[in-house]
Amino acid sequence: MIFTTNPKEEEEESEEEAVETEGEESVKKIATVAEEEQNMEVEKYRDMVEKYSNMILQLRQRIEMLENPASSVSNDKLLDWIAELRNENTLLRARVAALEEGKIGTLQERKIDQSELYYENAKLREELQQHKEKVAKLEEEIEELRSDLNYYRDIVNKLQGSYTVINKYNYRMCIRDSKTGEYHYELVKLPPDFDPFNPTYISEDGMEIYERYGIKIPTKLGDIIREEFRKEIEYWGDDNSIDWGLER
Repeated sequence: MIFTTNPKEEEEESEEEAVETEGEESVKKIATVAEEEQNMEVEKYRDMVEKYSNMILQLRQRIEMLENPASSVSNDKLLDWIAELRNENTLLRARVAALEEGKIGTLQERKIDQSELYYENAKLREELQQHKEKVAKLEEEIEELRSDLNYYRDIVNKLQGSYTVINKYNYRMCIRDSKTGEYHYELVKLPPDFDPFNPTYISEDGMEIYERYGIKIPTKLGDIIREEFRKEIEYWGDDNSIDWGLER
């Protein structure tokens, strides 16, 4: 028995096969694009995790330096580091929150296996929490340090006494005896050629030494004397408004 087909039917079958082939290719292209996008998202997330891990390492090293008493870090440097740690801590918390709300949710919807990335993210959050606790502890220590500094500054200020300007070369000094606690007055007289801007050296207890004149004065009084001398320099330095010509 011989079967024959209608040319019209053959044409319809060819068109259906072409449509099916084109549909399969479109599906493959869409799947490829989706896979590439997912890979890009995963790679981007890994880069961010590595970046934050490096930041945590730097913060940990800095905290170790702060906690090490032998590091001899200055008080001003400590305050600067605390400010930097606060800013970095705020930035890290904001970025981690953005990751948790956006990136992780998107990756979960796309059903990507990220068990390793989730572990790293959890570890990062744990280290961030430890970092915040250390920063809080350091802030408390800085506040105590500030209080101690203010206390010692007040003591030094009181020990250096109070001063009254009589004139450019004479000053009345009221100073407290560190041993007896009593106050007494002294008159400080300066020679006519005294130069307050060139002390020989400053002692550890805050005294300016002028070996040329055989004079020793507290730094607080030295600042007052320099201010008085500076006033005279400024006064005589501005003579543009004075007519020095003589009438004839």
